[in-house]
Amino acid sequence: RGAYYIHIMNNIQGIDMVNLTEKVMRSGAYSTLVPVVRSKVSVAEPSSWKEWKRSNELKPSGSTLKFTVPGPMTLSDGINNEFYPSKKELQMDLVHAVNKELLALADHGCKVIQIDEPVLMRYPDEAWQFGIENLSKCLAGLPPDVTKVVHLCCGYPDKVDTDEYLKADKRNYARLSEKLDNAGFDEISIEDAEAKNDLSLLQNFKKSKIILGAVTVARSRIETTDQIKERIAEALKYIPKERLILAPDCGLGFLSEEQIRSKLRSMVEAAKSF
Repeated sequence: RGAYYIHIMNNIQGIDMVNLTEKVMRSGAYSTLVPVVRSKVSVAEPSSWKEWKRSNELKPSGSTLKFTVPGPMTLSDGINNEFYPSKKELQMDLVHAVNKELLALADHGCKVIQIDEPVLMRYPDEAWQFGIENLSKCLAGLPPDVTKVVHLCCGYPDKVDTDEYLKADKRNYARLSEKLDNAGFDEISIEDAEAKNDLSLLQNFKKSKIILGAVTVARSRIETTDQIKERIAEALKYIPKERLILAPDCGLGFLSEEQIRSKLRSMVEAAKSF
């Protein structure tokens, strides 16, 4: 399946996934070989719904399975463009590709769909000019009974317990908050366990539920229930508990199963106390 955005790229026509070229990614955080756009990008037949359907058949009874799809800015940051005159034009066609995948997920029964768009945090000027608007366009045609989520972390290294990685500026949460709140998402996911935000930014969100990162994903240290409860109490000064959801900052793939279970156990115990 590859990285969290590769599974979608593999199904987008116009992207050369074999003959890779070098690119500096994530606002200078690292350099790597990436796929190349060589012709107009499009999706002929959506594929994400098949992965969701297989997983949905395996989920525990009574649970709801969310599916995540990368957003246009994150996709375009992970490829070299050798076809489109501008990044903005490339992203518009990526919007159509993402939208096609989301509509197929909804058509096949997926009720919680998340767009992963962490790159939006790294390029706030582009986000303000067209990135957030493009996110809204990705949602076009989704039925009202589908919960629409956007995930916006500040980026993570490929190893645990290191500070040698350039993260996005956490102040961009506040800078973009009002526009994000009006983008059409039901829930907005932001990191906090790592970022330690000034949580007064939560008062800028008047409509959306906030998924607040309550445990770190690239630290081996296990947060205590009391530590998480303190952070929840601070958050509740600025947002009602009906619009606050706890989650890890991002994916937990770098940690051991024991570490993951311990972090989630602390988070759930803290949530149940409110």
